[in-house]
Amino acid sequence: MIRVKKEGVILRPTKHKFESRAVLNPGVYQEGGNVHIIYRAINKEYVSCLGYARLSGPLEVAERWKKPFMSPSRKEESHGIEDSRLVKIGDTFYLTYVVHDGKNAITAYSYGRDLFKLKRGGIISPKIQYKDAVKMFEHSKLKDDYYFFESFYQQFGGRNILIWHKDVFLFPEKINNKFWLMHRILPDIQLTSFEDFSELKDKYFWIFNLM
Repeated sequence: MIRVKKEGVILRPTKHKFESRAVLNPGVYQEGGNVHIIYRAINKEYVSCLGYARLSGPLEVAERWKKPFMSPSRKEESHGIEDSRLVKIGDTFYLTYVVHDGKNAITAYSYGRDLFKLKRGGIISPKIQYKDAVKMFEHSKLKDDYYFFESFYQQFGGRNILIWHKDVFLFPEKINNKFWLMHRILPDIQLTSFEDFSELKDKYFWIFNLM
């Protein structure tokens, strides 16, 4: 059995507007004695961005930015960026995160060799509406819980709402020259492999992988 020692709270909200309500759910990457933390920061209007802190060793906060690490700047991010996951594969950092436009919650990614100069790579979620996805669920013989969430999100967001796609992270190394992606379409967790990120922007890639 693994024993976990609870050390207490490392980061709390601050007086800075972008993180005055809450800080939570970080992506973490350790590099030598430094631990990079890219966390969800929520303002008083409940709009999220990403904040940055660096730990020296496991617990000491050596650096914390007074401004966002990444802020909403695109239409699909209008209601926030949240829940980052960070890995380094070879010489490249990959940051995956959820973007929210007030209706759809889907995943995007950024990448680059310099953690502080990442380039936005765009949406990598299946751009498939639930009303169309339910047909794929039928052919896949998935359990009934998938139909519950299909019904719930359509009632919540309307018939044209996209599949909610969250909690996406990459394995920290390739397997058989492929990226491996863990992701979640409620109620389960799925695993997908691909050779290039451009594949994830193709609707038909996801149709094949969801069936």
